[in-house]
Amino acid sequence: MDPAFFEKEVQSSEIDAILEELNLESTVVNNGSEGDEELNKLESSYEAKRLKLRKELNDAMKKLEQNSKAASERIYAVLRSQMRVRPIDEQDFQRAADAIRRRHESAQFEIKQYVANCLLVHRRNIEQARKKRKNFDKDTTSILQAYFDKHLDHPYPSEEHKQMLAQQCGITVQQVNNWFGNQRIRRRKQIEDSRLQHEQNSEMYCQDGSNLEQLIQPSGIIEMPLEDGSQQKLFIIHPQPNQVVITKLC
Repeated sequence: MDPAFFEKEVQSSEIDAILEELNLESTVVNNGSEGDEELNKLESSYEAKRLKLRKELNDAMKKLEQNSKAASERIYAVLRSQMRVRPIDEQDFQRAADAIRRRHESAQFEIKQYVANCLLVHRRNIEQARKKRKNFDKDTTSILQAYFDKHLDHPYPSEEHKQMLAQQCGITVQQVNNWFGNQRIRRRKQIEDSRLQHEQNSEMYCQDGSNLEQLIQPSGIIEMPLEDGSQQKLFIIHPQPNQVVITKLC
């Protein structure tokens, strides 16, 4: 394991987003396929570790809360005892409370970060196993593709629809999520490739104006510049095969 993986600082909001997975119901959908036996075992193992991490996090947070409360009571008792020998005002109590709160928040962040890192490690192992899995069968791909095509304007299924598709296909919700993510990437790439091809074709037509075949447009009309810029020629293509009729229009 790369030590840098744990050394990388993750913002609190990102950690909380990762830890939301701990509160989900079971993330495993066992499809009963023999070919997926190894993957099913890994996912079951991940589910067990996820539940264990959730319990450890809850226990650690409860203990931290108890320790912070006990620390507050002790320091308040010390301050009250010192009031007999030196001036103690409300600001002293507030500064003590702030110091305990900062230590509490720092310890809370470290606990969450540790649990989130553990969860990411287990999740990464599952993702690596899924990458080794063979492509979905034809029926599964057809179901997912049909949904994607039907919602082409916004191919982002809701959590409810992901659950439905997972049950229909006999795969996990995470696999459904991954398929749609990859499919959206492929779709964007197709659109970009088509745009680039169109631009290349347009440049080719402009660079080789002497080639009549390259200048023929679907409308059957070709516009070419003359040496005399005050005139234009329009070349009208006759619809009969292999015949071209050229008409000069001023």
